Amino acid sequence: MRSKKYFKFSIKRKLEIINKYNNEAKVYDKLHFEEQLNKYLLMEKMLHLSEKDVCLDCGCGTGLLISRLLNKVRRIVGVDFSLEMLKKAKEKCKNKVMLVLADINFLPFINNVFTKVFSFTVIEGEINGVKALKEFYRVVKPNGLGVISILKEALTIDVLKSMIKKSKFKIINENLTDSSSKDYLFILKKQGG
Repeated sequence: MRSKKYFKFSIKRKLEIINKYNNEAKVYDKLHFEEQLNKYLLMEKMLHLSEKDVCLDCGCGTGLLISRLLNKVRRIVGVDFSLEMLKKAKEKCKNKVMLVLADINFLPFINNVFTKVFSFTVIEGEINGVKALKEFYRVVKPNGLGVISILKEALTIDVLKSMIKKSKFKIINENLTDSSSKDYLFILKKQGG
């Protein structure tokens, strides 16, 4: 059982993040488009995306990834806990996508529903990171994939690997970015069931 201190930290930090992204929503794409695009392009080279895929973008923000994948997969769902970011995503993607206001640590989906789960630069630390990874694992189908990027300044690679191990995902490809990148990029797999 977690202590009250854990929950106070967690709630306080999440509220700070929500406020930050609500305030940044109008300028987010200008500030981060190129950086995020480079990770998306690398991911697309490594994965086979198909019209059969049902994907989840955790921490979808303004819909940068969603707008890239709309015509490549059967369905994509975006989750974020910043309402202002979701409003930007809705403008960008019209009504072609389901957008959900939710916390990635408590995803409002049944088990084993998505073929691929994406989370780019969302997990920021070990406290909530393992919980988020376990949620990604829960909602992805057996043999489904998870793709995560995490800021190098947030975690060491050893801590990140430990978190992934606790989530039960198997690492398929690790640290796919070059030394100039601010992120680690991992492709994970949920073993068949």
